Amino acid sequence: MKRPNKLEPGIKGYHQWQKAILNDQPLRDIAGKGYFDIRLIAIAIGAFGASGRGCFAAEEVVAGQIGCHRNVVAKYRRQLIDLGWFTVVARNGGSLRRGLVLDISLPEESSTVPGSWPRPGSDLNLTVLAG
Repeated sequence: MKRPNKLEPGIKGYHQWQKAILNDQPLRDIAGKGYFDIRLIAIAIGAFGASGRGCFAAEEVVAGQIGCHRNVVAKYRRQLIDLGWFTVVARNGGSLRRGLVLDISLPEESSTVPGSWPRPGSDLNLTVLAG
């Protein structure tokens, strides 16, 4: 399913992103197989910015707010970035630090094959992965 990759500015875009997160079937599939709901982690991370822009919160802070271990937040945050739900705009303290500043974003496509989403710049064919 194709969806626009452009978010409206401000709070309207943030609400657009939240609805997309909650309705995305691959994220629902990941949530159904995981220890914790990846969508809740996405929304919690997105809340640490101005309408989803400049989101910065340590893994420990997000984990404390939603009641899970920081490693769960780290794992799902990496997945959300890889899937295109967040864009890294800065690394606080350099590339070896965990402090990331993120902007919300919409992936270019939605896949019916969980875990097969190509990374940005990848030319993977999803039909090959599904077959």
